[in-house]
Amino acid sequence: MPSPEKPVIDFSYIYTPYGSQLDNDLAELVRAADETIDALADVRRSDGALVNGVVTPDALSAATRALITGEGATGPTGPSGPAGAGSTGATGPAGATGPTGVGATGATGPAGATGITGPTGVTGPTGPTGVGATGPTGVTGATGPTGVTGATGPTGATGPDTVGTVLTTRGDIIFRNATVPARLAAGTSGYALIAAGAGADPAWAGFLQAGTSAATRTWQDKARERISVKDFGAVGDGVTNDSLAIAAAETARAAVGGELIFPPGAYLFDGQAINRATGGSWRGVGEAKLIPTVNNTIMIDVTGAVISANSPIPFRVEGIHFAANGKTGVTCYRESSPYYTSLSRLSFTGALAYCAIFTGSAASSQTGWINIDDIHQRGAGTWVFQSADDTHYFFNVNINNFNQQGTGASTWQDLKMFKLSRAVSVYFNNVNVASLDGGADGISMVGDCQGVFLTNVIIGWPRVGVHAQVGTDTLIPSYVYIVNCGMDQATVAGFDIAGRTWRIHNSNSTNGYLRGSTDASLRIRATATDIVVRDFLAAYMNHDGIKVDVGAQKVILAGVTSENNNQNAGGNFEINLTSCLRKDVIMEGRNYIGAAGVNATGQRVVNGKSSEAVSFNVTPASTTAVTTAEDLMTYSIPAASLAIGRRVRVRAWGTTAANANTKTGRLWFGSANMGGWSATLNAIGWEISAEILITGAATQTYFRKTVGGSSISQILPGTATEAISGAVVVKFQGQNGVASAGDITCNGLEAEVLD
Repeated sequence: MPSPEKPVIDFSYIYTPYGSQLDNDLAELVRAADETIDALADVRRSDGALVNGVVTPDALSAATRALITGEGATGPTGPSGPAGAGSTGATGPAGATGPTGVGATGATGPAGATGITGPTGVTGPTGPTGVGATGPTGVTGATGPTGVTGATGPTGATGPDTVGTVLTTRGDIIFRNATVPARLAAGTSGYALIAAGAGADPAWAGFLQAGTSAATRTWQDKARERISVKDFGAVGDGVTNDSLAIAAAETARAAVGGELIFPPGAYLFDGQAINRATGGSWRGVGEAKLIPTVNNTIMIDVTGAVISANSPIPFRVEGIHFAANGKTGVTCYRESSPYYTSLSRLSFTGALAYCAIFTGSAASSQTGWINIDDIHQRGAGTWVFQSADDTHYFFNVNINNFNQQGTGASTWQDLKMFKLSRAVSVYFNNVNVASLDGGADGISMVGDCQGVFLTNVIIGWPRVGVHAQVGTDTLIPSYVYIVNCGMDQATVAGFDIAGRTWRIHNSNSTNGYLRGSTDASLRIRATATDIVVRDFLAAYMNHDGIKVDVGAQKVILAGVTSENNNQNAGGNFEINLTSCLRKDVIMEGRNYIGAAGVNATGQRVVNGKSSEAVSFNVTPASTTAVTTAEDLMTYSIPAASLAIGRRVRVRAWGTTAANANTKTGRLWFGSANMGGWSATLNAIGWEISAEILITGAATQTYFRKTVGGSSISQILPGTATEAISGAVVVKFQGQNGVASAGDITCNGLEAEVLD
């Protein structure tokens, strides 16, 4: 047969209970196996022949076969070997008695107390004395076939049982100290084993923050400061529905008012309701995307805000990417009765219905206080900030650093991007809406919105860039302040404003002709009052540049440039004041007007500036060949144009014929004849003027002045009683003393409304 290989042991049990003893026992077994293999190598057939390489009893000599089978006489007992030098270990169990015969003495087991001797077999020749390996005495090996007892080998020294003496308590850990294995007692629950580096022993330690007075905590307590959706089984592969995992994670977060973390991934889910009474937040890390499973999903639906002026509890959503995922009717964030909510570092992509809907409370007058910043939006998705009803308001919205990009064909809910309804104190700062694809108004204010501020806002390709509309409360937005804002390529109008107190400064609306614009760059509606527009550019619109509807009041246009409008050659104007009176609409300062000019049937605009002269007639008119009074020039000051404290200046001038006929000229304010002159003026130029002060609803005082020949020059006071609520006619009247045509000629009549 092939020669067997000698065993090799390359493992040690030294760090286990009784490891040293096990290692010594294994060493003895290896030694015994080695000697047996060596002995087999010395066995030879008596005839020197081998059958198939196998040694059988028949091939052995009779004496040898008798020794193996026990048929021979027992040989004498061999002398005992010398005692081992090691201390005697525990006595092992007695080995079983092998068959009697003459044979080689089995390998002596590890030295120790002599086991119980089996029955004495036939004494054979004394086997070689085995030398036991020194070490702790192990279990005595089984006794080989009984023959002559071999000499006992020397007992090896007992090795130290460090493991058995070190491990005393459950949870202990063995480590190697500077010299020997040592015990590290079980540490405090929640502490971790911290390596101290080479040359130092490890130790149990909790988490300790740097800094004075820091308190030690368990690592588990530290790790639980934030809750991850993956702690509850979320996968985030965009395929697995993570709804249950997210719901479980949110339950844990809400219980402590903590922060729920979304690691990088795409989380498919059905939407999640949140009760934010304890505060806290949702936060994405890296590219953390939420995608809906079905149409009309409300991805985050929030309630439970604590409305308290003294102790509000904030809630925040940050760093998450909301994607439509091809689904329709999707709302990303909805909150009822919000208070101290922040949305930050969010992205919105796809054809979303609503990015966010905030609805106020009918039970509280203090809902709102919303901060929105660092937003990126690609495509549609309306933002709504609305009161609960027509008796409550929605307060304090701050929108900062907002970027939107169109897709070329977006469909918008309510035809609006930002919808404000009865919203008060709303701030848009650094907002860039690159393109609404012609499908929505940029910023729409509906009803009694108050205190809306736009600073550094650009809105591209809107229907209407900024739009004010009457609400179901029958009210109109007011107190709107717009600075450094531009509307580009509106399909309808850049600004369409109504309501009270608007200030528009350093802004523009241009290039509507590229999108077939159907209204003005700036449209001021009839319901608008107290409107000031300064340093404004209106250019390249199909229709009017700036249009003011009749009925608008207290409108000032100053430093306006309006040019290259009326692009469709449709009879429109650079500035169309319609029939608005100077008392209602005034152009002041230096205005630059393009080729389409100004339309103003209710006042005079001279060089881009409203003239105080509401009427300036310089077409000469003369008396005819009659002696009755004739109205040569007349102007009717429209009803409600005058107000208490205002002044009216009326001036008429002309010449007389070269004859000695008596001639009379009179200046009238309504039914009050303020006089003039009556004399035989012969080829004399003349002027009559009067300044009328409105002292009451139907009372006036005036000073009339006449200049001409020495016979007519005078200044006289007087009073009038015209009702200023109606139209007031001012006129110059001439009357001949002789029926001679052309005795009196009026070359001009000017009426001015001052102050």
